[in-house]
Parts: sequence; C-alpha cells; structure tokens
Amino acid sequence: MGQRAYDQYLERRYRETKESIDFFSDQNKAERERCIVRAFFRCLGVSFTEKDLQVNQLEPIDVAALGGRFQVTEVLAPSRRRHQQYKERLESLNKVSSVNGLFEPWQNPKPVPWGDLVEWVLRRLSNKTAHGDIDALGYINRDQTFLDINSVVMSAADSAPAFIKNAIGSAQTAWTKPDGWFEPDA
Repeated sequence: MGQRAYDQYLERRYRETKESIDFFSDQNKAERERCIVRAFFRCLGVSFTEKDLQVNQLEPIDVAALGGRFQVTEVLAPSRRRHQQYKERLESLNKVSSVNGLFEPWQNPKPVPWGDLVEWVLRRLSNKTAHGDIDALGYINRDQTFLDINSVVMSAADSAPAFIKNAIGSAQTAWTKPDGWFEPDA
C-alpha cells in the first residue's frame, strides 16, 4: 500500500469512527431506533415512507409505524460499552504509525443458539413486561456472533399488525441490499 493510499484509508477510518461516535451518542437515540424499524420493514418487504416512522412517542413506545408500536431494544454483551469502544478506536487511530496498526486480528464468529437469543431479548425487555400492547423489536449487536437466519420474528400477539404475525417462523430477506437496510434513502 502506497503512502497516499494509506493516508486516504486512515482518514476514512478516522472519519467513519467519528461518525459512529456521533451516531451512538444519546442525542441520536431516536434516529438509531428509526434505523432498526426501517431495517425490520425492509427485511419483511413492508413498504413505508420516512414519514411513517414516528419517533418521540410516549414510553414505552420508541417508534410508531404502520400500526406497530415498537419498543426497540439493543442487546449487547453485558460488559460491552459500544460508545466507549468507538472512542477508544478513535484514540488508537490517532496513534497509528504504520499500515499494520490499522488491522485487528481476525476471530471467527460463533453461532448464537436460539435459546440464548430468546433469553437475551427477554432479559432486556423485563422492565417492559407490564406493557402488553407494545411490539418489542430486539436488535442483537454482539461482537463475534451471528444469528440463525430464521430468527426474524419469535412471536406475535393476536393484536399485532398482520405484517408481524405473517413473519413468524420464516426467514425474511426481501431487501437485497444489506448495506442499505438502515439508511433513510437506500
């Protein structure tokens, strides 16, 4: 890698890390929740507009959209502090002195058993159980893991919107551009 390419790559990593720090800050919580619902709809093949994704709802609702009343919950490893991770990555990028300093050792991800997935989501939602009228949407964000493709919708109440009930137990990959799942203008 030439010096110019190295400098450009380092600058891009630095910029992307700063953007991540901003995105995962408290002031962008509503946009993160909107992103998760957006990705969910795209995977299910549900048509929507950005105006359909209403944030800043009364608790416990994070996003109201198309009849769904979504409580978005992110499931991280108990010790993971993602925002802090990005800050530390930015700090390490400031200290990089060679191309070798840009790379991290590869670790093969491990599959997540279905039972673990259910336990993680239920634990995260335990303080919301009194609200039977919400559509819980768990976003799994655990390092070095991957999920069973059939884990889109675990269950649905009779009162849930049809697009949720119709997705139970089947893999949903209607959106063919994974890099655009979360993006507003994808």
